[in-house]
Amino acid sequence: MPALAHPLPTTLDEAHQLIVRQQERIAGLEKQAARVVVLEQQVETLQKQLEELVAKLGSSSRNSSKPPSSDSPEQRAARPNARGVAARMAGNPAIHATNGRYIPPNK
Repeated sequence: MPALAHPLPTTLDEAHQLIVRQQERIAGLEKQAARVVVLEQQVETLQKQLEELVAKLGSSSRNSSKPPSSDSPEQRAARPNARGVAARMAGNPAIHATNGRYIPPNK
C-alpha cells in the first residue's frame, strides 16, 4: 500500500480542519479557473484587434478606400508618379514641334 502524503486525521477536530483546508483550496482553484476563462477571452479579443491593426497597417490608398493623402511618406514615395507619362512627353522635342501630336521620326 502506497504511503499517504498526509496522514489521516485521528480525531473529529482534525478531520474538520482538513475538510476546511480542502474547501479553501477548492475555492481558490475555482477562482483561478474563472480568472483563466476571463484571460482567455481577453487574449482572443486582443488577437482580433491585432489582426485588424496589422491589416490596417498594410493598407494604403491603392488597396483600400482611403484617400491618397492618408498614405505614409514611404507609401507616397513608392507609388508611381501620376504625371509619369506627361512628364516624359514634356521633354520630347518631337511632340513640341508638332503641337502635341507625336510623329515618330523617319528611319
